[in-house]
Amino acid sequence: MSMVSSPAYLLFILSIATTSALKLPFFRRPSQAPPTLSPPTPSPPPPTTTTTTPVSSDASSGTLVLTPIGRISTIYPLCVGTPRQPSLVPTSRGVLRLNLDRGATLGLEDFTHVWLVFSFHLNTVGKKKRLKIAPPSLGGRKVGVLGTRSPHRPNNVGFTVARLASVSYERGKAVLVLEGTDLVDGTPVYDIKPYVKSYDAVEGSGVPEWIERGIEVRRDVRWECERKGGGKGRE
Repeated sequence: MSMVSSPAYLLFILSIATTSALKLPFFRRPSQAPPTLSPPTPSPPPPTTTTTTPVSSDASSGTLVLTPIGRISTIYPLCVGTPRQPSLVPTSRGVLRLNLDRGATLGLEDFTHVWLVFSFHLNTVGKKKRLKIAPPSLGGRKVGVLGTRSPHRPNNVGFTVARLASVSYERGKAVLVLEGTDLVDGTPVYDIKPYVKSYDAVEGSGVPEWIERGIEVRRDVRWECERKGGGKGRE
């Protein structure tokens, strides 16, 4: 019997083949399980841009937020004693200092009178607005607040006309000297408009009889001041 066909030789060859096969990668038993590969996480989409401008709550509701452009200095510290109309005190002076750059008043000096839009800042603010007013000329009878010139208004906004005496500048800001002022000292002013007679003086305008009666009434005004060295005096 030849050596190739002997059983011992065949067992030797089979042993070598099995050992070689175990050394191949697909027969090797790993010491630990291979890591599990997760699918890649998709990146989030870029944020969507919009050209729509958000509408502020103030604009949608009609609420108006005002910032004073200046404050006026007068001789009237309180509401009591302040003239009720500028025509009653044509020589009363006030100084309005603006916080705007001088470009805002360019050309204003060419006008003789101006309208002032201001706030009744000393009014007491209550939860309930006054809808009816009893003007002095009506002897206790009430009318609607919008039918009067009362300072107690739904929005505490007022307007008045004054003579523009001069316009000067301090540190680039305008200083207006006004005559015929009927405003309390420190009143905030929100806007200034030139008075134009052909626009603002309405021909044929009429007023109720109680207004005419009130205009004719003149009341004495007495000032009490402290004298130097003590004591008080009346004028």
